[in-house]
Amino acid sequence: MRHNTCKDITYTRGHKGHYMIHNIYMKILVVIFLTVIFGGCATTPKPQLSRDEQLQISSRVYENKSKEEVLAAAEKLFKLSDGDDYKFFHSESGFYATRNWSVYLVLAAARGTDYWTLTTNQTKEGTSATIQLNTQTQTITPTATTDGAWTASSSTMPGQPIEGTAIYDIFWSRMDYLLGKNKEWMSCKTSDKKVKDKIVWGSNEALCNSFNVLDLTP
Repeated sequence: MRHNTCKDITYTRGHKGHYMIHNIYMKILVVIFLTVIFGGCATTPKPQLSRDEQLQISSRVYENKSKEEVLAAAEKLFKLSDGDDYKFFHSESGFYATRNWSVYLVLAAARGTDYWTLTTNQTKEGTSATIQLNTQTQTITPTATTDGAWTASSSTMPGQPIEGTAIYDIFWSRMDYLLGKNKEWMSCKTSDKKVKDKIVWGSNEALCNSFNVLDLTP
């Protein structure tokens, strides 16, 4: 499991009010941290996608491609993203891929798991594919006790589907490249720019972040 580590910070004893200020300060930092890492850039809240919109961003049909070719391309995509940190659980129609990750900052840490579910269906024309991403996160922060000591507190966010179009945009673009439908591999820099330019929206962090993703190119 890959992680990013920053230097430790030393805490000094003081008045109870001093601890309370630090606790509030740290909680604010954690909120900012989670917004940056898991929520992408600050944007105006988007409306709930309709069923048709969700199906459109999560599904593709690859003509003249077998189910085995599509599954092999997807597995290669994830291995390029973060190598052996991905674990695969195969079924007849697809696979379930998980990646544990962690991030360590000066005043907080976070860890979690990305859950990708890929399902395929062989048709006369080729192969239809659907991808779904859920992410579970846990934050860990130092908290002052009443006797002046420090302890660690944690909070867990249950696995939730990643909202938005950004992560699916880069996933399918890279799939198109690996299956010969696209001549250009979408870089994280390009994906980030599309988010910034509001061409797509939402988080792309599961495939693009500098904390815990290798992001290799073919």
